[in-house]
Amino acid sequence: MHVFLTDLFALDVSATDIRQAVSEGRSIARFVPPLVERYIHVYGLYSNGYHA
Repeated sequence: MHVFLTDLFALDVSATDIRQAVSEGRSIARFVPPLVERYIHVYGLYSNGYHA
């Protein structure tokens, strides 16, 4: 058996918090990795349209 120890930084955030922040135009950089943030913005997820 192998055991792997790692540092974990847990955030107290919900998907609802992320959706609300996006819909209000606030940054979600502290909640998700940069590529996820970009994907959400490019495809207009949780907002009112497409934002390239």
